[in-house]
Amino acid sequence: MFPAALLGIACATLAGTITGSITVAWRIPSFIVSLGVLEMARGAAYQMTNSRTAYIGDSFAWLSDP
Repeated sequence: MFPAALLGIACATLAGTITGSITVAWRIPSFIVSLGVLEMARGAAYQMTNSRTAYIGDSFAWLSDP
């Protein structure tokens, strides 16, 4: 679980760096750039999963329990 958390933090840092760089370089509002990066990430996820939902089962059900 720890390597996955580090990978998630690294991906978020990379996305933030890209978003910030585009915002500063092209003087586009950061909200618009963030939406564009979100759509690119969503498209990449669709490409990796062939547009299928990945079910993980009950292994994370404890997160939603009161």
